[in-house]
Amino acid sequence: MSNNRKSNQGGKRNSNSSTNLRIQPIEEPKSKLVDLSKKIQNSYILTIFEKIKDSEAYKCKVCPSNPKLEYKNLKRHILDGTEHDKNVPEDDKDNHKDLQKKLKETKKKIKKSQLEGEEKENGNDESSKHKKGYLKFAAACYNSKISFNQMQKIGLILKEIYLDNEISFLAKYNFSLDEIGNMANCWGEY
Repeated sequence: MSNNRKSNQGGKRNSNSSTNLRIQPIEEPKSKLVDLSKKIQNSYILTIFEKIKDSEAYKCKVCPSNPKLEYKNLKRHILDGTEHDKNVPEDDKDNHKDLQKKLKETKKKIKKSQLEGEEKENGNDESSKHKKGYLKFAAACYNSKISFNQMQKIGLILKEIYLDNEISFLAKYNFSLDEIGNMANCWGEY
């Protein structure tokens, strides 16, 4: 009986000690190159560059000079590097062309999204300018005790002048009482 207890207790000790000592894999920090590979869905790029230890630089395995490149220059090196293109092994030419194609596509997508973002910002700025101008016009008319019907007529006339690209008169004339009087006299004659 004492042997059974010892063997049972020993079994319990081993099972308890194995659950307490779990071996966890050591995780290395992710490389930007690995992230880029996932982003463009092309693992061939991982075979071209090798990370230099203790730095954010990479060296090109394809080029005979093994240039050291920062992460931000890797894409440019692949797309524009003449030395790199000349030294790609024949076996890897298709993989390399596929990689260049994917890098160009992502470059176009990034530029397109940046342009769209700028257009949205400019559109919002422009629409707010239009609203401010409209409110200034309405406020000035209201302060001058102009009726809503008169505001509408003036607004439609200004819109017609604007569409005919004849709006530059606003900057040229200062609308003094003398100018307006002279203009009214001319109208009276005709």
